[in-house]
Amino acid sequence: EEELSTDPATQVCSCNDVTRGDITSVIHDLGVEGANLKDVKACSKAGTGCGGCEPDVKAILASELEKMGGALSNHMCEHFAYSRPELMALVRTDSDPDSVDSFEKILAKHGHGDGCEICKPAVGSILASIYNGVIIDDTRDQLQDTNDRSMANMQRGGTYSVV
Repeated sequence: EEELSTDPATQVCSCNDVTRGDITSVIHDLGVEGANLKDVKACSKAGTGCGGCEPDVKAILASELEKMGGALSNHMCEHFAYSRPELMALVRTDSDPDSVDSFEKILAKHGHGDGCEICKPAVGSILASIYNGVIIDDTRDQLQDTNDRSMANMQRGGTYSVV
């Protein structure tokens, strides 16, 4: 794997002409508590074009947070204090499968709040993988994003292609 340059003038995002120095500056402005991938991308515009540089932005964020005495969270979202693989393992190894067979039950047991556009499709995918159910059956259809719910690839302007 190629090592990232530490030179602040190194271009990280060619889509939006963002340098490592720009990203580092945003991270320091946000501080240890405020710096997360979503906000760093929003403030610096790095990773918001094609997305190819997102792994580099995340690596810079992790490195800078470590220098500042913090750590990059791997939580799926604010509703679950687990990464997707960790949540999948918790659901898969639960001693009572009936206690984790819906989004509401998983949220009550392992999370909090109402869920969001990040965790709902992820949990829907976990449920479909473990229980091998049709993703649009029961209440799982509400967990899917528009493309999955429509079983089509929705485009801007209302056009679509059927999957």
